[in-house]
Amino acid sequence: MKKPVVKGWFFFALECSRILKTKKRFLVLYIFDLMGKTTIKRLRLALLVTLFSFISFLGIGQTFEEIKEKAEEMRSNRNWEGAIAAYVNAIEIFPSNPDAFYNLAICKLETGDLGGAIDDFSTSLTLGFSNPEQLLTNRGIAYLKTGLINLALKDYDEAIQINPKFAIAYSNRGYLFLTLQKYEEALKDLNTAISYNSESRMAYVTRGNVKVDLKDFTGAIKDFTEAINISPNFVSAYINRAFVKEILEDLDGAKTDLTKASELDPENEMIYLNLGNVFSKQKKHEEAIQSYSLAIKIDPYYFNAYLNRGTERASGTSPDFLGSILDFSRAIELDPTSAVAHNNRGFTRFNLGEFEKSIDDFNRAIETDPNFALAYKNRAKSRIQLNQLENVCEDLKKAVELGADGSKELVEKHCSTKE
Repeated sequence: MKKPVVKGWFFFALECSRILKTKKRFLVLYIFDLMGKTTIKRLRLALLVTLFSFISFLGIGQTFEEIKEKAEEMRSNRNWEGAIAAYVNAIEIFPSNPDAFYNLAICKLETGDLGGAIDDFSTSLTLGFSNPEQLLTNRGIAYLKTGLINLALKDYDEAIQINPKFAIAYSNRGYLFLTLQKYEEALKDLNTAISYNSESRMAYVTRGNVKVDLKDFTGAIKDFTEAINISPNFVSAYINRAFVKEILEDLDGAKTDLTKASELDPENEMIYLNLGNVFSKQKKHEEAIQSYSLAIKIDPYYFNAYLNRGTERASGTSPDFLGSILDFSRAIELDPTSAVAHNNRGFTRFNLGEFEKSIDDFNRAIETDPNFALAYKNRAKSRIQLNQLENVCEDLKKAVELGADGSKELVEKHCSTKE
């Protein structure tokens, strides 16, 4: 017997459900026959769909509201796979129910399945979802996350046309304008959003970020603070306010905000990266290294944490150059095109007296970024140590041209006036 063609987890789930309803005794054999063609995660999801189909087959929980209640309970517990499985089953039973497609789309949006979310939002809209402005606003989020800015803007515009007082649509469109650096349009939309909903914490945070870009730091702190007043556990507001306080050299204030954020969200690697930056500015090297290490523990692929920890390890009264090189090497593994990581590793190797290797790193930094002034200056210093003087002045003059600090003095010392 020819096996049915399976084109993804959704079709696999529905096929399992179909077999369950027709040839239940073949289900297990069928699943294991396909295990080589699917991931364990997808298999688990397929089994969840099958479970819900089996419950429905027995006549339990057949109304959409009953399925939705169970799905929303799982969603509230962040059991996304279970919620998705429930809504997939609901769609199989109620294929014309717009709410089923809408809620499935929300779950997919939360889990990063943006294409699936867009498709399901569109189907729900076609089926006549009762709150189109809400749907369009959420589909706009999915479009924006996939980089389809024009389609996102179209959805936000249409949502506002349907409901001219829909604050969330203005807030989201304001964020879109922020990403495009259209600050005037962003402020206009965000002010409108706040006028229609003075409790919109996202509108305040987004407006605060607009003000950061406009260097209105006092206004930005005021907006982030208002967001915190509305929602005292709003982690993003604490992180953003700490960032501005760091700019304003209020390092203790920044540390206080980041510490609070870490209490609210202890698994957020960005918090520890920023906390490490604050400690670094305070010359608290051990605390900075510990913070960067926490960020790496949470996310072993966090490029910026390796880069910053490498810099910190090379600093202070007792630098750990070998540990620094390990961090920069790991950063380069994660992003081989990073001119900064190559330059920093090269400078660390220079400090260890590994001048040839340092030149290799500076070469790579310059290949990646031909306008990286510091790399030219550093390469010249390594060449001086190796007595490779023929290209030193060329490097130093390029460093001066690009604005590297201290390069003019080196030109005066190593290059004749005739050159």
